Amino acid sequence: MKILHISARDCNGGANRAGFRIHEAQVNHGLKSRFFAQQNSIISPHSFGPRSKIGSKIGAQIRSGIDRWRYAKTISKEGRECSVNWCPGSLIPQSEIEEADIINLHFINEAVMPNNLMQLKGKKIIWTLHDMWPFSGIEHYSEESDRSLWASGELQGKSRFDRLNHAVLRRKLKAYQRLDLKIACPSKWLAKLARKSVLFSGKDVHVIPNPINGDTYKPVIKSHAKELLNLNPSKRHILFGVDPTASNSFRKGGDILFEAIKRLPTSLRNDVEVLTFGGDGECFEINGFIGHHIGSFKDEMSLRIVYSAADVFVAPSRQDNLPNTILEAFSCGTPAVAFSIGGMTDMITHNRNGYLAQPYCPSDLAHGIQSILDTNSDVNAYAKETALAEYNPSRIAKMYLDLYHNFA
Repeated sequence: MKILHISARDCNGGANRAGFRIHEAQVNHGLKSRFFAQQNSIISPHSFGPRSKIGSKIGAQIRSGIDRWRYAKTISKEGRECSVNWCPGSLIPQSEIEEADIINLHFINEAVMPNNLMQLKGKKIIWTLHDMWPFSGIEHYSEESDRSLWASGELQGKSRFDRLNHAVLRRKLKAYQRLDLKIACPSKWLAKLARKSVLFSGKDVHVIPNPINGDTYKPVIKSHAKELLNLNPSKRHILFGVDPTASNSFRKGGDILFEAIKRLPTSLRNDVEVLTFGGDGECFEINGFIGHHIGSFKDEMSLRIVYSAADVFVAPSRQDNLPNTILEAFSCGTPAVAFSIGGMTDMITHNRNGYLAQPYCPSDLAHGIQSILDTNSDVNAYAKETALAEYNPSRIAKMYLDLYHNFA
């Protein structure tokens, strides 16, 4: 059986990285898997991109630029994470499509547009969802109400945003009806929404988590990790991944975390520091708590050190699927604190490998952070155990293989 994965990129961005990890897990499990990325960066015999990398990158930037320019006023006023995907995308080599028994789609923005999906007509397609965009209009995350566009299919208002959102959803509906399609969702939360959606109603929807490689992400002795980052080994550290310039910064909840830090007991000021990583940043202070921005990291060895240096990782997202950051933290033996929303409840077992706070309560988030900081090493061990047992790449590869066989 030959599998062809299709994604916008192979490493930049959480969704693209998760898709490539699924492919890697399948290759290591003995499956004949190939990975096509519109913008490919990873050198591997099992992955490839368009024949002209420069032309592909320029083309993707032009298409994205046209969409942003044409609909800038509509989208910017809403302040949401959106992809219009109106301009035609690049075609995947037809020979690769013809040879594949299964096509596995991932985050396809800037890679495959709704009109390009007709190139896949007649093929058996699995679509691994990394957010709500495949079953919504232009939004990557939307309100979860049954009255929302993705659930009702009905025009929500008369604004330009509403009309554009509705038009793209109708375009997707027309394209999907011609495809032999099954859905894989990394979290139970996303699967529930997909089943209720207009676009995927009646489709087979399966829950298959994303994998994390425990050999790549494994604990570094905490004191050594702190020293490598020029941190005081005697301090305890709260870690948060943030890029304040990114379109998803509001959804990621950094503002709630900073409010939670203000609610921590002042007695912790001399013992606890805050760490941020990702994007640009600088040192800061929150109500007497010292904060360090330790930089942006792409390589996995550096990330392994960052997660190992932390005593608790905080993911205060307002909405999220199955964030890589929590899996990476767990695999390095670092517990996590998050709100009891989305895919967080799949990963975090309350008071075992982390803490699930009442959504969007800064005081309970602060309580969770303090609770984890005050726990013994058992919580660290259980975090690592969770990563090894539930998100083992071999286990995930087998789940996909079973899905492929049931489809073939």
